[in-house]
Amino acid sequence: MNISYRSDANHNYMIIEKDKNVKTSHEKMVIRNNIDGLLKMNLHFVNENAYYYYEISSRQSLSGLFEGRRITYDEMKNFLYGMVKVFRELEAYLLPADELIIDPDVIFVDIDTCSPQFAFYPYPDAGASKEADFMKLACFLAEHADEEDRRSGELAYEYYSHIADGIYSPETALKTAGAIPAKENTGSEELTFDQSPEESGLSDRPQYDYWETEEDMSELDYFLKNDKEETKDKGAVKIAGICLLMIALAAVIYLMLVLNPSLFPFPEMNEKEYITAGCVIAMAFGVVLTAFIFLYNKKQSMIRERMDNEKREKLERNEEDPLTENEKEEYNRDLDDMEEDDGKTTLLSMSGKSSAAASLSGREFGKNLYFKIDKDPFILGKKRDKADGVINDKSVSRMHAAIRKKNGRYFVSDLNSTNGTYINGRRLEPNETAGLEDNDTLAVAQTYLKFRSC
Repeated sequence: MNISYRSDANHNYMIIEKDKNVKTSHEKMVIRNNIDGLLKMNLHFVNENAYYYYEISSRQSLSGLFEGRRITYDEMKNFLYGMVKVFRELEAYLLPADELIIDPDVIFVDIDTCSPQFAFYPYPDAGASKEADFMKLACFLAEHADEEDRRSGELAYEYYSHIADGIYSPETALKTAGAIPAKENTGSEELTFDQSPEESGLSDRPQYDYWETEEDMSELDYFLKNDKEETKDKGAVKIAGICLLMIALAAVIYLMLVLNPSLFPFPEMNEKEYITAGCVIAMAFGVVLTAFIFLYNKKQSMIRERMDNEKREKLERNEEDPLTENEKEEYNRDLDDMEEDDGKTTLLSMSGKSSAAASLSGREFGKNLYFKIDKDPFILGKKRDKADGVINDKSVSRMHAAIRKKNGRYFVSDLNSTNGTYINGRRLEPNETAGLEDNDTLAVAQTYLKFRSC
């Protein structure tokens, strides 16, 4: 399977050539519907060849996100939750799960939550190698599980064991590992690729089987239901905002008509009709404005509640401060050393190693930037818990670029960034890798850095 990447305006795409013998019904179903858990897919024709374009903006591949770092328990759980969600969505749309591309390099995840989005690729004999593909994914999760968090390893091992038994949905693994409570007599069954819906009994019951009350729902179904409600709230805020703009435009037209009736070819209205029209527009504006404010506040409240819950869970696990006392002292010593050289210097690399290493230097909002490239890979971006070199610029992506060392030479890769990575003025394609030479200018969006090999 030949995969390429390209950027277009503010969007990044993964491109796969379409198989000529593909089932068009599956293709049309995915293209026409915004299915949760699937990358948005479109069909483009180039020189009589057809290609699938998958929208991957603001996401990282599973293998790229966890290159050089471990998968925490919460990340592992969210990823497997997301897989269950995708399986259920495909079941609802009567799409075969064996047409998902199960490859850590092609599964794209949200950087913050690790919730996955899969590429749906319709092609003949799709299920021929699926057992090996799922086993590859299970091995990846097991190898990258956080060694310091026993729960992460246990969850990965449970999923690996279920894959070995031919069960590809992670729901049972989540229950067995205690990530969700086991539920007796729910009627839930696992669907393997060797079973048809009739054989498994799934065709005789609803596609989604939520229980009547929150107390009777499993934690998994409650998670998925809340996720859908939050998505609906976001859509409602957007619709209310659009209505607000349309009514505001109507109000402007109304005022222009009152001031100069000859501007528009409307029939002449008397004073009473003008007043009635103005009152209707004002009332509509007030109602929509109230709805917009209510929905926006509800959305913000949900965000604050989620952040509070995450903070409380971290406190319960004694994870309030990820730095040890030794790491804090080491960081403060490095910061003091930098300030002696230049009072305006901001040190963003938290390493205390003194060995010779390549570096990046530049300026950001009047302050000096200096990064010692002492990790492999060394991630540049604005998200502090994911990037090794933090750049506080809104135009920089959360994980923007990665610098790696191979055979004594340094290379930079664009990590599917929104505003691009440039070497000496040339923009890299999404996920493209290029060599770095001494004194090259590396542009991370609007931040310019000088690369030095030692």
